[in-house]
Amino acid sequence: MQSLYALHNSGQTLQPGQASRILNKQFDQSIALFTFLVYHLVETARYAETDARNRAAKHLPSEADKNVPVKIAGNTLLWKMMESDMYTQSLTIHKPASLADPEWIRKLYLLLTESTLYTIYNDTEGRERKSELEILEFILNDLMLANEDFTQYVEDIFNNWDDDADMLRLLILHFFQKPQAFKPLTNLILLYNCWKL
Repeated sequence: MQSLYALHNSGQTLQPGQASRILNKQFDQSIALFTFLVYHLVETARYAETDARNRAAKHLPSEADKNVPVKIAGNTLLWKMMESDMYTQSLTIHKPASLADPEWIRKLYLLLTESTLYTIYNDTEGRERKSELEILEFILNDLMLANEDFTQYVEDIFNNWDDDADMLRLLILHFFQKPQAFKPLTNLILLYNCWKL
């Protein structure tokens, strides 16, 4: 919307369809950023399996190396998100893996393993929706979005980060709730309309 406002105030004559092309480009950038953030969250959780494999493959693995918790890699909400048509299509279109730095996924995972909430999550039997959701929200809010180094990394890749960060946080939290019914463009437009009020 800021781009359209800037065009409108520039005094330039808009060509037919130019405004909608600009708006669609902005929405596409927001969806690419959304996909990038969800990709990091998903891969951070899935890194537990990589860590378990790597530690078990040591020449002389310790008991701790042999018993790395991988519960988070099977998080039921995480799998619903990964299996949603929207997410799989968005991965194909926006290719976040080609932009992502694998070292960041490892760093986020290590921060997760040092947290008390992660220990509690692993020690809790079963898979209650509340705890499954709580750990994903923790990764998003506390490890990713509250981490200035991580947000700088994202901003270096996506110039729309400053404009879209708060709105995308809400969008991702909504995606956690209903991954199969989630439509990013529709939800983005609705959120934008609420945001500007």
